[in-house]
Amino acid sequence: MTSPILDLKQLYKTDYDRWLSEMIKLLKDRQLEQLDYENLIEELEALGRIEKNAVKSLLLQIIIYLMLYEFLQLEKERNANHWAAEIITFRV
Repeated sequence: MTSPILDLKQLYKTDYDRWLSEMIKLLKDRQLEQLDYENLIEELEALGRIEKNAVKSLLLQIIIYLMLYEFLQLEKERNANHWAAEIITFRV
């Protein structure tokens, strides 16, 4: 008979959703000796990286849009008269 920890390690490779459900159940039941620590730690580290990358991506998008907004405001101020003249010219 195989140990529960070995079964969980195998389950992680074959059925991630079931493995995750088992990990949650073991944590809730405080059966810490049964946990698949190796894969659980790996998943938590990956989750941290994913969250950090998501924050970086959102910050980058905010910066890009703020810069575009500022550029378009300046461009509008600089070229408003030119654009108005072009509209008049093309209407004629």
